[in-house]
Amino acid sequence: MKADEFAEKLAEVAPSVEYLISCGYGAIAEEIRNGYILNKREKPMVPTHDDPLIYLICNYDTSNFQIGMLTLGTRKYSFSPPVNKVYVGAIESDILVINHSTGAVELLDHAQPDFVVAECAASGGNFLEAILFLASFKPPHPDFKNLSREQQIENNQAAGSHATQCAKTAGISMSPNNIYEELLGYDPRK
Repeated sequence: MKADEFAEKLAEVAPSVEYLISCGYGAIAEEIRNGYILNKREKPMVPTHDDPLIYLICNYDTSNFQIGMLTLGTRKYSFSPPVNKVYVGAIESDILVINHSTGAVELLDHAQPDFVVAECAASGGNFLEAILFLASFKPPHPDFKNLSREQQIENNQAAGSHATQCAKTAGISMSPNNIYEELLGYDPRK
C-alpha cells in the first residue's frame, strides 16, 4: 500500500464524533477522530529510504496520528536506532523501526533497543495495510461502560479475531507477541 492511498482510506474509516461519544469518549471524541486525519505537509521532508511508511511520515503530518497506543513519526525519546534501523513511531514507550536489512517493521524494547520485542509487519507497505485494517475495527458492543460479562467476552473474541487478520495482513506469523492483540485490547485469558 502506498502512503497517499493509506491517508485517503484512513480518513474514510475514521469513526464519527457521534459514534465515539456513544462509545463513552465524550470530551475527547473529536481529538480521537482527528488522529485518523493526515494532511500533507507544506514542506515535505526527503525520505531516507524508499518505503511507503517512511514516505508517509515524510510527506504527511503524523504528529496527531494515534490509534490506541500506536503513534507514527513523532519522536518521543532520545533514541538512536541500531545500525540499519530507522525510527518510524512507537507503541506505548516501545520503539517502532524499519529494519533495512530485512524490510520488516519491528518493535524494539525501549529499555534495550537492541532487543526485538515483536515483528510487526513484513514491510512498511504491509504495516500500513495492517494499520488500516486495525483502524476499521468496531466491537460488537461499543459502549464499554455497562457491558454484561457475555458482551465483554463477545468484544474480546471479536478483537482476537481481528488481531489475527491484522497479523495476516501484515504478512507475519501469529507469534506469541502479536502487537495487534495488544493494540485491540485482546485478552487471551477471557
